[in-house]
Amino acid sequence: MTLDIAIVGGGIAGLSLATALAQTDREVAIFDARDYFGGRICAFSSNEAEQISFDLGPSWVWPEDQPLLAALLRKHDLPTMEQPCEGANLYQASANAAAQRFVDPSIYAGAYRLRDGLDALVSAMLETLPAARHSKHRLLSLQNRDTHIALEFEVNESAPRTVLAKQVALLLPPRLVAQSLQFDPALSPRILRLMRETPTWMAGHAKVVAHYPTAFWREQGLSGNAFCSYPEATLGEIYDASHSAIKSAALAGFFALSAAQRERLRGELEGRVIAQLTHLFGAPAAEPKRVVIKDWARDTLTATPQDWQIPAAHPVYGNRYLRLAHWEDKLYFGGSETAQRFGGYLEGALQSAQTVYRQMQL
Repeated sequence: MTLDIAIVGGGIAGLSLATALAQTDREVAIFDARDYFGGRICAFSSNEAEQISFDLGPSWVWPEDQPLLAALLRKHDLPTMEQPCEGANLYQASANAAAQRFVDPSIYAGAYRLRDGLDALVSAMLETLPAARHSKHRLLSLQNRDTHIALEFEVNESAPRTVLAKQVALLLPPRLVAQSLQFDPALSPRILRLMRETPTWMAGHAKVVAHYPTAFWREQGLSGNAFCSYPEATLGEIYDASHSAIKSAALAGFFALSAAQRERLRGELEGRVIAQLTHLFGAPAAEPKRVVIKDWARDTLTATPQDWQIPAAHPVYGNRYLRLAHWEDKLYFGGSETAQRFGGYLEGALQSAQTVYRQMQL
């Protein structure tokens, strides 16, 4: 296969870039190692006829502050809903103390979720994507061949497949690129060092969704939002992940346990989650319909061992050297961690796609 442009990385950045480039006269294809597109936008669906999706990756959007994302949602006519905050929130400072109630309706001010889950955005983008797409293609290496780049993919564990492209955009976490891909000739040591020093946002975290028949916490005057700061806490932040549809009640949470602790407690995590939710919200929390845990630190298509150490603050993203063209303007890097603003967020992913698109048009 010979292409004008190969895009590697099927997250929202890759899909956005593929959509823009497919409007040109060039032959474009997008490749992803996963068996689905969307990257860190990941969800599971309930078993009811409604097929309600619950986000296991990013959930919130801030349309008032994120113009590219807001425009994309309008383009695909995807309705949003405010993060539920009505009722009392809970705060627990000690494992032996009762949770304290407090009211703060602005605790998630400006945060919205897609009514049908963020994977609805991915589905909408795929439905209108004119470019060819190839899942289950794990990129192994790239070789500069003067007028083309040769990309070697592993496909379903069969013999590697080689694709030639005049230009290549790698819309992947920089740290993952540095660890998992071979370049011939090698990238400069400076670029590789910068990539390794760029944390993949949320890659060391884990998230859980507990699906319930009803939002029973609302009957107790609770918002479903809770914060636990004691050292033994399994979950540090919990929020109401319900949708407006019937039978869509859910609580979601972010683990307070480190990646190493989660690994040691792998078989106990679901039980610990249910126990903590029961302690906070009462007996009905002990009987979820389903509990799904997504540990991003164990996802080798997202995280590297370095990502197990979570940064103390939001990293400074957008190093200009990661936004340069390489190999005589044939090789480009992108993805949310390369964005100058909103690095790590969906808005940053869309910004990076715009940057690569402009570079390719020069």
